[in-house]
Amino acid sequence: MASGFDFGWVNALKLPAKVFAGTFLASIFTLILNSQKYIDLDSLHLSAKLVVVLLAVFSGFLWLAAIFDFFKERTINKEKVNGLAVRRKLRQTEKATAQREMEQKLIGRLNHLSAEEIHYVAKCLKEGSPSFYTWADSPAVGQLCAKNLAYSTGGLHHGDHYPFSFYDFVWDAILERQDEFVEIDNDNKQKQAEQEELEGWPRGRIR
Repeated sequence: MASGFDFGWVNALKLPAKVFAGTFLASIFTLILNSQKYIDLDSLHLSAKLVVVLLAVFSGFLWLAAIFDFFKERTINKEKVNGLAVRRKLRQTEKATAQREMEQKLIGRLNHLSAEEIHYVAKCLKEGSPSFYTWADSPAVGQLCAKNLAYSTGGLHHGDHYPFSFYDFVWDAILERQDEFVEIDNDNKQKQAEQEELEGWPRGRIR
C-alpha cells in the first residue's frame, strides 16, 4: 500500500558534502548581508529570513553529518587494512614457524646417518662445497635424498658423475658439526680397513 508520506528528502542525505557546505556557507553569507543592510530579506517575504536560517541550520547539520561519515568510513577502512596486514603477518609468522619446525625435524636426521651417507657429508666438508658428484644410482645418496637432506640438481649428466647437493639449511647444520662428521668418517674408514686386514680381502671400501 502506498504511503502518504514523501520520503524523497532522504535522498538529500546522499548529496556530496560540498553541496551541503556550499548551501550552509551561502545561507550564512546571505544572513550576514541581511544584517549589514545590504539586502532586505523581509522585503522579499515575511518568512524569507526564517527560511534562510532554517536552511543554514539544516545544511550545516547535514554537512557535519557528512564530515563525520567521511572520517568514520576512513577509520573503518583503515581498521580493515590494519586487520588484513595483521592477518597476513600472522600467516607469514605461522608459515615461517612451520618451516623452521620442519627444518629442525629434517636436521635431526643427521644423527642417524649410515657410514656411507656420512662419507658424502665428510667429502663435501673437505671440499668446502655442499655439492658433490657420484654415480646416479648410489644407494647412500638415494637415502640422503629420501630423507630430504639432499637433492639432485637434474639435467643431462653422465650416470657415473651425477650432481647432487645438500639443502642450504642442512648444509648450515653440517657446517656447525663439521669436525664431528669428519672424525666419524675417519673412524669408519679406519674400522673398515682394520676389518679388511683381519679378513684378508677388501670389502666395498668407503672411498
